[in-house]
Amino acid sequence: MPRPGITYEQVAQAASILVEQGNKPTIQRIRDELGAGSLNTIHRHLRDWKLTRAPVERNPIQLPDALIRTIADEIERQVSVTRAEVEAQAQESQQTADTLAEIGEELEAQVEQLLSQVSRLEGERDDVIEDRDTAQTEVERLGKALNEERLDVEKTREALTQAQARIKLLSEQRDEYYHTSMENQRKLQAIERLQRTTERAKAAAEAKQAAAEHNAIDQREALKAERQARKQDADAVRKEIAQMRNEWKERLTVLEQGVHSAEQRAIAAERARSKVEIQLKALKSQDGVRPPGKRRLMSKDG
Repeated sequence: MPRPGITYEQVAQAASILVEQGNKPTIQRIRDELGAGSLNTIHRHLRDWKLTRAPVERNPIQLPDALIRTIADEIERQVSVTRAEVEAQAQESQQTADTLAEIGEELEAQVEQLLSQVSRLEGERDDVIEDRDTAQTEVERLGKALNEERLDVEKTREALTQAQARIKLLSEQRDEYYHTSMENQRKLQAIERLQRTTERAKAAAEAKQAAAEHNAIDQREALKAERQARKQDADAVRKEIAQMRNEWKERLTVLEQGVHSAEQRAIAAERARSKVEIQLKALKSQDGVRPPGKRRLMSKDG
């Protein structure tokens, strides 16, 4: 949507305020006073405002008449020349400024139009981006759903394969069960025959077992009596062994006492022998120092 333009009244009011303040109304000052606006539009309205203002009256200069006439003629001539040049330049400048203002307004209108197009294109771009994101999200969702469907198909195919294998296994088990049941039936018949034979054998065995039990009772009584007799014999043997152990113990005590007495006697004999040896050595020593006559006498006596 194009922005609202600056009106002639706004430009005229701003220019009048600047003149009252003692400032020259320029395009930039008017724009600063208004706070916004196109420079080209302000230029066009300022030009129209200046055309409506009356020229400022000036006080005449008091000079001699002859000088005034001379100066006036020269000024008139110079002014005529200068006015013509200035008017031509002003007219050319005004035409250039008007042309530039028109071009500026057209450019501003084009800019406004381009900005509107840019805004519209940005909105369309945002819509396209949103549609793209939505489509991408949908594609991702569909891809995920497709992967899930593929997984379900794979699981179904695997379950079907397992079911087929299970059916095959059950068929094999059914055939095996049929053969097994036939075999079991034959075995059952054989078992029934064997059972009848076993029952007859069992009856005979029970009869034999009864007789054996009677024999076993007799043997158990005999064994009990024999065990009792052996127990009595064992008790007698234990008593005899205990008595013999006591006797041997007493004998061992007597022997130990005899050994101890013998050891004491041996010790005493050893002491006596040692004493005798000492005495013999002493006698031999004494015999070695006696006169010869006395040694012969002692030997003879001895």
